[in-house]
Amino acid sequence: MSEGEGKPPVVVVSESTSVTSGTAVQEKLIVAARVFSDLLKPTYGPRGLDKMLYKTDGSTAVTNDGAKIVAELMVKHPAAKMMVSMGNSQEEACGDGVTTTMLLCGSLLEEANTLLSKGLHPLTLVDGYRKAMGVAFSQMDSNSTPLDDERLLGVANTALTGKGAEAAIDIFAPLVRDALNAVQNSVETPSAEHVAMFKIGSGGLRDSHLVRGIVVRRRVLMDSLPNNIDKASTAVVGSDIKIRKMTRSAEIQITSAE
Repeated sequence: MSEGEGKPPVVVVSESTSVTSGTAVQEKLIVAARVFSDLLKPTYGPRGLDKMLYKTDGSTAVTNDGAKIVAELMVKHPAAKMMVSMGNSQEEACGDGVTTTMLLCGSLLEEANTLLSKGLHPLTLVDGYRKAMGVAFSQMDSNSTPLDDERLLGVANTALTGKGAEAAIDIFAPLVRDALNAVQNSVETPSAEHVAMFKIGSGGLRDSHLVRGIVVRRRVLMDSLPNNIDKASTAVVGSDIKIRKMTRSAEIQITSAE
């Protein structure tokens, strides 16, 4: 033993504690991720089934939306937490496709587990998956189809299926398509942040409509004021125009009782 070297650290654990290392850890993580992805498999596709979620507060929810299911699950396993994080990233980036992402990841992990059991190194698998991703991107570019209004309407119908607005999908699908067409003429990369959505206390789903302009959510001060004005002059104000409550900070000092 050379100078400066010592014995390896000793890990003290209880007799009932089991320590897993090596390929067994990888297998356990992959199995946990597969179980999580299989949880969403029955909800996938046009014949997908709904799931009933029982929340800790006693309430229930019935849905086949992958993003909703992932958000409501309470997971502790590290692999399951990774899947939840991936689903949240997919929802934030695209607003849809969470179930598809989970199933694709589960299938990739299942194949990876098979290759690992044959002795392949994990870095070899990572390199292979990266090359496969490049091939997939090239195929997407070569097989892509230009979008027109009819295809955009089909995409909107697919995304709205299974959501709360499905009852009025014939109204909301054209609204989403028209909103995208209105936004993409003014921005390079349209996103949901470029479309403001406001809820009104009265009416129903079928009363929803698209406003190509600016919505000012303020009550009219007087009922006698007109609701519609043609060829009106517009003032652009860079600050808040709402009426604020006045606050008083004056102090009164009494120096004499007289």
